[in-house]
Amino acid sequence: MELFSYISIEERVAERHRLRLIRALLLQAFYSIRSERQLMEQMAFNLLYRWFVELGPDERVWDASTFSKNRDWLFEADGGHRV
Repeated sequence: MELFSYISIEERVAERHRLRLIRALLLQAFYSIRSERQLMEQMAFNLLYRWFVELGPDERVWDASTFSKNRDWLFEADGGHRV
């Protein structure tokens, strides 16, 4: 049994996987952004936010409805509990 893995997490999680949206939700919580729509507006011009969620400076931000569509999936997954 090996103790270390040399495969990065980036290689393990698909580029368009839903779990990557969690980074954006962390930004929303850390900076007290009231809605996903407002978060996407700020993500459009804030390079720090783009860097944190691994969006390039020229990539389009997600549509705010993406969060609504994936929220149920996130809470139904194992380990996801509503507070």
